[in-house]
Amino acid sequence: MKEVGRTQAQFLLNHFHSTGATSMTIEILEGPLTDVNAKDYYDGAMELLRKYIDSGELIVKSGKTAYNDVKADSWSVADGKKDMKDRLTSYGAGECPDMILAAVDNQAQGAIDALKEAGITTMPVITGQDNTAVAQTNINDGWQTMTIDKNLRDMAYNTAMIVNGLISNSPVRTSQSISGIPAIYSKITVMTKDSY
Repeated sequence: MKEVGRTQAQFLLNHFHSTGATSMTIEILEGPLTDVNAKDYYDGAMELLRKYIDSGELIVKSGKTAYNDVKADSWSVADGKKDMKDRLTSYGAGECPDMILAAVDNQAQGAIDALKEAGITTMPVITGQDNTAVAQTNINDGWQTMTIDKNLRDMAYNTAMIVNGLISNSPVRTSQSISGIPAIYSKITVMTKDSY
């Protein structure tokens, strides 16, 4: 999950640098404590974003940057909407952040719902993950900017390797550790409007 966080953060930084702006606003929507992947995702994203936030190049108007401040109650669209509405209280009427780091597509959808409800018609740059059908529609319609697709064939192959290793009692070569648990990295792909 760290790699997903880094990939989304790099996407936002590429956008920031491409505009030539000296600063931009950003808000962070994160997953729940009940999912160990959520903290690893956050750590990966913040590895890249932290220095820009600390330098004031990326401005978090809500002031919510620590994991405990940005974590959600669940991965649901409803919680994503609730959290985005909370972040919008730091903005004036008709204003919103330039970029939203949404960990998954459900949170991106929740953010979109909250922004539309607030009367925003031009969406900020919004990330996502899971390449859901709803996200694909949102991206094609210009509401969401990107999502991360996880290659199912790659994940199936890695799963088969793990199962084979367990059955044959042979060591499984892992590529990373998630919260101290050995894991195998599966390929991810950034999906934008040009991808569909």
